Amino acid sequence: MWHGVFEIHDVRTVQTARSCPVVTAWNNRPLHDTSFPFVIVDALILKVREDGRVRTRGALIGIGVNTDGYREVLGVMLGDSESEGSWSEFFGWLKNRGLRGIDLVVSDDHDGLVQAIR
Repeated sequence: MWHGVFEIHDVRTVQTARSCPVVTAWNNRPLHDTSFPFVIVDALILKVREDGRVRTRGALIGIGVNTDGYREVLGVMLGDSESEGSWSEFFGWLKNRGLRGIDLVVSDDHDGLVQAIR
């Protein structure tokens, strides 16, 4: 069990993680029981083989800091890129899972991410 922290060694690991029921359940767990006043978001750009082609995808990652000061990976989602649409989908997904109580979002200055936060 990964307990929220894992290393990606290659694309096969990403594909295995996406098809593992334990990882899927963890990545889609409810977030409504904990308040996360601080959320850190970023993307890891990966080359992923899909339908016989290699594509560039963004692994969008959210880390929350709870009221006791502990960090927790909120979720990881593959997006087409770091576009406003991908980040909006990511934030909507977190919100639908019950993410609440955010006072500050920490991120880089990527245009798509900034627009999605606004």
